[in-house]
Amino acid sequence: MSKSYKCVVVGDACVGKTCMVMRITGRELDEKYIPTIVENAEYRFQHRGETRILNIWDTAGQEDYRNLRTKSYSSVDVFLLCFSLVDRDSFENLSSVWLPELRSYEKDAIVLLVGTKHDLCREDGSRSAAVSRAKIDELCGSHGSLKYVECSALKNYGIKEVVEQTLDLIFGVQEVSKAPSGRSRRSGKRCDIL
Repeated sequence: MSKSYKCVVVGDACVGKTCMVMRITGRELDEKYIPTIVENAEYRFQHRGETRILNIWDTAGQEDYRNLRTKSYSSVDVFLLCFSLVDRDSFENLSSVWLPELRSYEKDAIVLLVGTKHDLCREDGSRSAAVSRAKIDELCGSHGSLKYVECSALKNYGIKEVVEQTLDLIFGVQEVSKAPSGRSRRSGKRCDIL
């Protein structure tokens, strides 16, 4: 049986989480927006000669689904915290909503910050006055040096980097978080049925 890892994708509604997950898992983009409640997808990869599985949980960003969404937070290896580069509110909600929510469920949560909809930024790299790189860097530094990556699901830009950074965070943490007994920090698993 292949070893699996759990990745939960969170962020405001309509920031591109589902499209990003579709690209990661090799599915074609669906141009009709259908709000996600909770959906699970698999990404298979090779690590040290073995097939591994990244279970990606795509969650609802709406407040109405908070209680259901947070049930997916148990035994998470990494969170992908998404915001739209062209939606200032989605960025501001990272500090006021999302990071506090994640930290309340897992104080030491491993988080990769993902700026989505890069294709809607200006060609000169500016942020169309929505979110500056300086603000992103400030947020990353103020929350324990968050790792950051940008992508565009529409243009398939940066998707490979999202996957690489996710796996780097998972395997980097596993290497350093082994307890003296040899147990990893995920040894106390539990099962939540959604």
